[in-house]
Amino acid sequence: MGYTNYFHFDREPSSNAPNDKFYFDSDQHTQALLRLKYSVDSDKGLAVLVGGVGTGKTTLARRMLEELPIN
Repeated sequence: MGYTNYFHFDREPSSNAPNDKFYFDSDQHTQALLRLKYSVDSDKGLAVLVGGVGTGKTTLARRMLEELPIN
């Protein structure tokens, strides 16, 4: 019996793969998303998003890609 069954978890509690389901829209994430969208809308060549491990950079980037219009 694995620990997920033992503790009655629906899914593995920790993973290296980002999961958009756990996105938390904090003020900092909202500002970062707006700035990333601005860099795309204004055809900037480069946008850099920095932050510590586990702060949601990849999840935020994926969220931005989902919200971009498809042309």
